[in-house]
Amino acid sequence: MIASLLAAAWVTQTLGGQTYAAPTPPSATISRYMSTVDGGSPPNVTGRMYDIGCNDGRNRINGLEVMSFGQPDFVSPDYGADIFGTGAPFESIYTIKYAVSRYLHGYWDCSPTGVFLTLAIGVNNRGSKVNNPHGAAWADMVNQLNNFIASPPSWATQERVVGAIDAEAGYAATGPSSTRAWADGYTGTATPFYNAGDCPGCPQPGSTMLPIPGTPLQNGWYQDDIWYMSWGNIGALAVPEIYLEDGTSAREWEQLSLWALRYHNSAIGYQGSATEHDACMTPSNVQYCQTNHLNNTRDQGWSQLWDAENGDPGTASSTGSLHWSTDWSWTN
Repeated sequence: MIASLLAAAWVTQTLGGQTYAAPTPPSATISRYMSTVDGGSPPNVTGRMYDIGCNDGRNRINGLEVMSFGQPDFVSPDYGADIFGTGAPFESIYTIKYAVSRYLHGYWDCSPTGVFLTLAIGVNNRGSKVNNPHGAAWADMVNQLNNFIASPPSWATQERVVGAIDAEAGYAATGPSSTRAWADGYTGTATPFYNAGDCPGCPQPGSTMLPIPGTPLQNGWYQDDIWYMSWGNIGALAVPEIYLEDGTSAREWEQLSLWALRYHNSAIGYQGSATEHDACMTPSNVQYCQTNHLNNTRDQGWSQLWDAENGDPGTASSTGSLHWSTDWSWTN
C-alpha cells in the first residue's frame, strides 16, 4: 500500500510555483451495505460471511474496507442494527459479531501473506436509536472482535477491526447531538472509528469562512459537527464520500479541512476516499446516479480529493494520510 502511494503517475501540477507529480491512486477495496449476517454453522457449513471473507482474501484485498450494517436500533435487551435488505430486519450485536468473525476467519484462511485488512464495521446515523449507549455497545463489539483476532493462533498479522459510521446531516433530522453522543459513547472504550459520510452544502473554495460553528448545513448541522465526526472527536478519522463527478465533493471536504486549520489549528488528515461506482451499477440506482452525476470511479474520487488538498498550501501537507480508496457496493 505504501509503495502504491509513492509510485508517481506521469501527471504534473503546480503549487506555489513548484511542479510536482500526482501519485497513482492506491488499489481500491470494496465496501458493502450489508444485507446478510449468514455466518453458517461450522464446521459443516461455512456461511455467506465466511465465503465473502475468503473471496476477499483470495483477491488480496489490502487496505480499509467498510461494512455498514444499516440503522442503529435497540430491541430489548439487545443493541443492534436494522440491516439493509427486504424489511430491514433487526439483527443483534451478538449476531453481527458472529457474522463478522466468520468473515475474518474466511479472510485469514484464504489470504496470502503480505496483505493486511482493516475492517471498519459500522452503522449510519439514521433514526431515534443513535445515542451514547449504542455507540458504547458497538465499541465493545469491536473490542471483542479484536480479542478474537488476537487469540491463539492469532490472525493479527493480517487483519484488525475498527468502527465506522456513515454520519450525514440528511439522516439526522433532529440535529447533530445524537450523532455526537454516539461518537462519544464509542470512543470511551474502543479503537478509532471512521466517518464514511458526506459534507452536504459545505462551502466551496473562495467562500467566506465563518468562525465556529462555521457554515450552517442541513437539519441544524454546521461545519463544526462534520469536523467533530471526522477529526475533532478523539477517536474520529474519515474516508469521505467523493461521489460528484465534477469534483464538488472533494472541494467541500478540502475547504472543511482548511476551515479546521483556521479555527481548530489542525487540518484534517483524511485517510482516503469513498466512491459508489459499483453501487451505481445496481439497476435500481443507475438512473439516480446518472441524473445526479454521482458516478465517480474509485481512481477519480481519490485523485479529486488529493488534487483538492494539494490545491492550497494549508492542506497540501495532509495528503500523506490518504492511504486508502474504497468503493461502495450492494453486493454481499
